[in-house]
Amino acid sequence: MPKPLPGFIGFPDKKMKPVIVPDLFFTDLLPQIDDLAELKLTVYAFWLLNEQTSDLRYLRGDDLRADETLLRSLNLESDLRSPLAALEDALDRATARQTLLRMEVETGAGESLVSEDWYFLNTAKGRQAVAMIRQGRLAELQKIL
Repeated sequence: MPKPLPGFIGFPDKKMKPVIVPDLFFTDLLPQIDDLAELKLTVYAFWLLNEQTSDLRYLRGDDLRADETLLRSLNLESDLRSPLAALEDALDRATARQTLLRMEVETGAGESLVSEDWYFLNTAKGRQAVAMIRQGRLAELQKIL
């Protein structure tokens, strides 16, 4: 018998910040997702992107890999994968499904040039950002947004 989980105490009466989730998530995407880690990553990505204020909204792979809340949510007794392995698999699944668009982006300059993986939600703005990055127009993109 599994050990009892700590109960959720409920949402407070105070005003909470809404998180925007596109309606197509429920009708088109949710029926396709067959992995709990991918589902958790996708919902968490909506929240993380909702928290950003810039017009250029993306998630850095390194930030996701260091996110204790996300990793804790992926630490399931029924899953034989480590939380990091579950996250990597979820990122692979979400990009294969094209929920998230993955880009390798080089930041910095000279000897401090670093390659990072960035993830964009597959929206018109996300696709536009990816296209501009592929064209080598990241600096221009950052200026106009």
